[in-house]
Amino acid sequence: MREDPWNSAGPSASFEEEHLLALIVHSACDGVLLFDLFGRILYANPAASAMCHQSVSQLCGMHIEQVLDLGNAGEILRMLRQNQIVQTETQLRVGPEGRRHVLASLFPLHDSDAAPPSAAAAILRDISSQRQAYAETQRQLNELRLLNRVNMAVSSSLELEKILSILLEETRETLGVEACSAALLDEEQQDLFFIMAEGIGANRVRGARMPASQGVIGWVVRNRQPLIVPDVSQDPRFFPGIDNITGERTRSLMCVPLEAHGRVIGGMEAINKRQGSFDKDDLRVFTLIAASAATAISNALLYQRQKELAETLERRHQELMAELRQKSGAEQREILRRLEEDMAQALSRPLT
Repeated sequence: MREDPWNSAGPSASFEEEHLLALIVHSACDGVLLFDLFGRILYANPAASAMCHQSVSQLCGMHIEQVLDLGNAGEILRMLRQNQIVQTETQLRVGPEGRRHVLASLFPLHDSDAAPPSAAAAILRDISSQRQAYAETQRQLNELRLLNRVNMAVSSSLELEKILSILLEETRETLGVEACSAALLDEEQQDLFFIMAEGIGANRVRGARMPASQGVIGWVVRNRQPLIVPDVSQDPRFFPGIDNITGERTRSLMCVPLEAHGRVIGGMEAINKRQGSFDKDDLRVFTLIAASAATAISNALLYQRQKELAETLERRHQELMAELRQKSGAEQREILRRLEEDMAQALSRPLT
């Protein structure tokens, strides 16, 4: 026989009213717990049972604090005894799904209108999906803010090392990692040149070179695929020589290729996540940063080559003009022809 969960209607209520109220509580979609003012649960409706993954008989007799993370349960029980209503967003402490989020409304119950509270009730509404949607929205907003900061850094300068330093430091803080580095592929030498690094051991990494055929970053550059290595000691692709350079121990890493204009120009690494493990969200963020970094590198290298070309042409122009002033007639025409050829050859060479 099912016990009557709700006696707040008072002695004047009819049997039909009490029965209807009990039926409403029993059939409610929200979880309902009835407990005494010491916190011992007296009744749980089927929704609360399903929400907590506990049978009604298991829930009855438990302390409310065993079911809900109320922080200071003693203070909340005191407020209920003083006829106050409490509403809080909290988490369940029971069930296989871990700490499911609920909106808990707790209020006192009375045997009659004039009587002090004799018990209390908690109505539990599952807000896990809303919390997940909110978390996803926040994640997207954070990514947009990050991309805005990255784009501002990229557009603020054409100095490659300055841009990469800003991007790597942003990566290190956003992903919560110990160190980050960026390496450029030297196609002639077939090695990777670590142009910039930030974090632990960064000073020893900057300027280092390693064969493009070695290491996780070498694998990523060759295969044009990102990679997460949760434990480098278990991955034969890891190049331990890098730890000899930094003097630090690599535990885990994440690496993405740097691609610009359809070709791989290098790679970026994030080393040793401080809390937890690298996951797909980290990889997505890192890939976004790498795309901006690749664009910045490509633009900076193009600017550098244009600047070098302009300086070379100016230097050659000054040399030939000085020579021209010392010649006359056919010799001047020959110098002008050579100047014209030099300019044509320089302008015909691709800058990318």
